[in-house]
Amino acid sequence: MKKIIIIFILLCLGSLSAFAVDVIPASSKSIKNYGVGILKIEKDFDVYSEPKENSKKLGHFTMQNTKSAIIETTGQINPFIIEIPSQKDYFVTIYEYPSENWIKIYFNKKGNETGWIKIKDKSNFMTWKEFMLKYGKANGLKIMRDVPSTEYILYAQADENAKIADEFIYPEHIACRMIQGNWMLITVDDSGKEYKTGWFQWRTSDGKLRLFPNMKEKF
Repeated sequence: MKKIIIIFILLCLGSLSAFAVDVIPASSKSIKNYGVGILKIEKDFDVYSEPKENSKKLGHFTMQNTKSAIIETTGQINPFIIEIPSQKDYFVTIYEYPSENWIKIYFNKKGNETGWIKIKDKSNFMTWKEFMLKYGKANGLKIMRDVPSTEYILYAQADENAKIADEFIYPEHIACRMIQGNWMLITVDDSGKEYKTGWFQWRTSDGKLRLFPNMKEKF
């Protein structure tokens, strides 16, 4: 009996561990400021008021160890951070395109506060489109929880006025095929029964993301 109980507990813990890394933003509102994209950053960094080291230091950020893809942060320096656990890579939301050595970020995801961080390589910057293509194609995508089921619609073309190609009910897996502006050609595994393909608006006209790469599996 004890052996059965122990096995059950281990299975539960394993299940909880798996659930912990299956994290995407809960909704489009989870990302307060979208900016132009994201930048791969160091685990620790300082935030300055201007793009120079002798300017006022707004704060220092230290990444905490986590198994989640979206790092929850507290305090004054609390940017929106994405982690790829298998690679130990970190990305932060970027306010505008990087200059040579500095980049402007949203350092407070709860407000509109911005600051500057010094960077080593601006080639680590990705637009949201590039991020979606790279990691969405590698791992598939999840739909944001605040996208109503009435909008689970696939269009024949990348236009909301286009003919409806299909609808889906329960998207178990979403594969990214290509991106055209704010539209993505996707194939949806609907309830594990049928594959449906069409265009879906992955980002609204005001920048809100409606799809996000599935962070559960290793990249």
